[in-house]
Amino acid sequence: MALNIQELKNSITGAFGEPDTSEVAQGQFADAVREYILSNAIITGVYTGVMSNGNPDPLSGSYIWQFESMDGMTSDIGGNINNLSDWESNLKDALETLTVQADDNGVPPVVELDSTPSITITTFSIGDMSDITTFEGAAGHLAEKIITALYTAVIADSVIASTAQGDGTVLFGSLS
Repeated sequence: MALNIQELKNSITGAFGEPDTSEVAQGQFADAVREYILSNAIITGVYTGVMSNGNPDPLSGSYIWQFESMDGMTSDIGGNINNLSDWESNLKDALETLTVQADDNGVPPVVELDSTPSITITTFSIGDMSDITTFEGAAGHLAEKIITALYTAVIADSVIASTAQGDGTVLFGSLS
């Protein structure tokens, strides 16, 4: 799994029927973005832990996590806006509600987060869309901006526990 601009664009364009209102359209957009990201985004982290006796945790190493929710990505992203800048700010805030699942992707899981790490979108700008004349072009432009923002997001380190009873921290890398 990895994020792909063309696939996100296809998810956005495929989600739209004939919306009766802007709220319905915002909801269709939000659903498509949320479902695509939750199904495809992963993050790698390096866990470094110690056992209660002070020895290194034998389970220290690299692990992969998926995401479990994105509560801010709803039709409300279109609420209280007066211009594109307001909508852009709402979209950035919604992306920052992406929540890492507690357990790693191991079967069975090996390490578990004690708390949800915060995600900070450091750079997000929709930019000029005045030369875009088609819905597919707009969806592609937005897909590129969203994925670029997620690739450059900062994910806070997190306290973690392992199934070997070790405790430590995980240093997250970038989303993919």
